[in-house]
Amino acid sequence: MRFEQTGDSVEKREHLEALLRYKSNSRWRTLTEKSYSIYKDWYLAAIRERVATEGFREDVQWIAESMVPPIRPSQANKALRILQKNGFVRRDADGQLKPTESIIKTPPEVSSLVVRNFNRQMIARAQEALERVPVNKREISGMTVSCSHEMFSRIKKRVQSFKEEILHMIESEQKPPHEVFQFNVQLFPLSDSGAGKEGQ
Repeated sequence: MRFEQTGDSVEKREHLEALLRYKSNSRWRTLTEKSYSIYKDWYLAAIRERVATEGFREDVQWIAESMVPPIRPSQANKALRILQKNGFVRRDADGQLKPTESIIKTPPEVSSLVVRNFNRQMIARAQEALERVPVNKREISGMTVSCSHEMFSRIKKRVQSFKEEILHMIESEQKPPHEVFQFNVQLFPLSDSGAGKEGQ
């Protein structure tokens, strides 16, 4: 691949941006608001990904126990029904459940209440992971920085591009997936430049 072969950082960035603009892959699906049902409960998206992993068993007890944290078998059963009804998974020629697309995503600036609630649930999972998951099996870190509003906009766009790059990496992997991971990226203000301006 040309992107991997080039050594110049500017040229490499240009090739990456061109790669990220390449959207003809039919196995990608950008969700519309009608499809946001997958974000109603955190484990719906997790089970969709679990279906793609090596050794998946269509056994609601097994599925429920394989979630971190575990869920109830009734929740796993309901999740499979929702995923099939909304076209996120389907049966192949052998009758095995498979994800319909390799990648699903929402638009970058989505403001749906369902998606916001999903993010809250996944932030809660991240908090639990600090205690539940060994350090060598997680990556949770952060930085506190100050910058201009213009730099903030540049960083936000870079984060969005980075997320796209991760999705391309996952899609191009040749090995079968073994586990399901949640990848959170958070960037939010800890100060308010407009505070105290009234009455000045």
